[in-house]
Amino acid sequence: MTKRDFHDSPSKVLFMSEATDMIGTHLSSPDLLHCILVCREWNTLFIPHLYETFDDSTYSWPLVIGVPIWRNNRSNKKRDADWILKMFTTYGHLIRRLCTKWTISLDTASAAGSCTRLRSLIMGDLGISDDVEMTHIVLSDPPALTTTPPFLRPQYEPTWIAIQWLWRLIQQNSDTLQDLEIVQFKHFSTQAPVIDLLVSCPRLSRLALSWHPGGRLQTLLDRLPQLQHYEFIYPMYAGPPASIEDSLLLTSPVASLVGLRITGSIGKQTYFTLLKYLPNLRRLWIEGRCTEYVARSTPDDFVRPTTRIQRFDFARQNAEPDDQLVLFDILSCSPELTDLSVPFLTIEVAMAIIAHCPHLQVFRESTLERTITRTIKRHSVVNATGMLLETCRHLTVLDAVHMEIAAEHLISYPWICQGLEVFRCQIIGVRRLSEEEEMDYRQGLLFQRIARPLSENESAAIEKYRESVQLQHRQIYDQLAKMTSLKVLDIGMEYRNLSFRPGRLTIRRGAQLYVEYDDLFPDTLELSLASGLDRLATLEKLEVFGFQSVDHRIDESELQWMAEKWPRLRVMRGLQEPSGVDVMHDGERWHRRVFMQRLRPFVKHENHS
Repeated sequence: MTKRDFHDSPSKVLFMSEATDMIGTHLSSPDLLHCILVCREWNTLFIPHLYETFDDSTYSWPLVIGVPIWRNNRSNKKRDADWILKMFTTYGHLIRRLCTKWTISLDTASAAGSCTRLRSLIMGDLGISDDVEMTHIVLSDPPALTTTPPFLRPQYEPTWIAIQWLWRLIQQNSDTLQDLEIVQFKHFSTQAPVIDLLVSCPRLSRLALSWHPGGRLQTLLDRLPQLQHYEFIYPMYAGPPASIEDSLLLTSPVASLVGLRITGSIGKQTYFTLLKYLPNLRRLWIEGRCTEYVARSTPDDFVRPTTRIQRFDFARQNAEPDDQLVLFDILSCSPELTDLSVPFLTIEVAMAIIAHCPHLQVFRESTLERTITRTIKRHSVVNATGMLLETCRHLTVLDAVHMEIAAEHLISYPWICQGLEVFRCQIIGVRRLSEEEEMDYRQGLLFQRIARPLSENESAAIEKYRESVQLQHRQIYDQLAKMTSLKVLDIGMEYRNLSFRPGRLTIRRGAQLYVEYDDLFPDTLELSLASGLDRLATLEKLEVFGFQSVDHRIDESELQWMAEKWPRLRVMRGLQEPSGVDVMHDGERWHRRVFMQRLRPFVKHENHS
């Protein structure tokens, strides 16, 4: 093929900027790196996508930066620092989202002077190396800022330099910056005169801080009328909760704010004062302890305002009494709520949702717990999720795989949410044969095929399976089959914490030690064609099917059926290889996964994270 024929062929579409822009947005950084090494044209087209986001905590950046915890060779730091500075100087104009946890990245990005088009700047708990030569090898003191008064130079020199470079970087991007997050910085001075610098960013719409510039939230919001989302995330060293709570009190309405996140323990009056003066709040995110909720005094004549909150995220680990009171109070004044995320669901909380949130569409579980046994302490009540399925007509997403619904409850109370698209919840209490009965059942089926007389136990096992086990399974499948809009059906979870090390029991197989986990969940669905799996043929839109830790009977015939009846299936959770190196290899699982890969090579086998 000549060069002219090549450019006239359909492959020339791969060199069109419109096509590569669409492709580049869906590729990971390693994939983009491979693309830019193909040819000069692709190098030019994909370089902007590679540097659009810079995060020094991902991929190989910690090694490139040369942080001592990852690198033992400390002889080439000067070269690393020079290389990073050169990288920011050359490609800094392409970066739109900068996430940094190390001062070397922050300092060089600011010193390069080319990172002037940032839309998002996220700074975590900066890691300041004890080796000052490493952190500031190519840097001197930053130039003076033009929009803020000079900062007093504290005794902790590296921190002072990092803060100055941070303010300078914000100043360089004041025209484009839309998202700014500065949290968990232990050496920050809460009295730093930075509010004028923030005011100079007219497009700033999201701000996440661990202190209030100006001392009070009201002052900050008055000075930044364009702000739409605010997150106040204070660390343990920020001061006593009382002083934090005082700084959150509002005295006049703020109409622009639509999203608010608060961490920590504040009182009931503070919560509802915030809701009162934020009339257009659409999303509320509460994280941290709520032990002070009732302890703080509340006036007797205090009236809870009716809010316009549509999404409420409640990130907690325990179902303490104060936590439930927070939920009751906020749910009772949120009639427009459509999206709810909570770590637990009790009968009382479910009843509050049913009574006050008639438009609920999405329910998520915010806590993802794993253990080495199934008998972990649970705060959710069995069948509480079933109450939502029976009464919330507009429910489309139920993402609560750690919560449970009993088989008999599922059969007895029909679901009314016909538009359900995501169902992630364990179905427990399913009738199953015991190990001895299952052996008799399989033996009896074999003898029936060859017309051989059955023993009393074999006949009893077959009768029990058909009249009890199979009947209940089909009733459960029939309930699920009515949800014809389902795209995600996940009835199991990977309960094993494969990264948990201390105190684990082990078993030896030859020279290898393996972790001894609990067995699969015994009272779960069989998922076999004999039990009635074919009744789920109505789920033609199904894309994700999960059955991790379920004691299933899926074999080649079931996989063949899934490949034919679920044409949109793209993800399976239950046949993947465990990621832990100390988990015993499962030959049967491997065989089934290979068989499914032959039938549907594009189906991805993964563990839900």
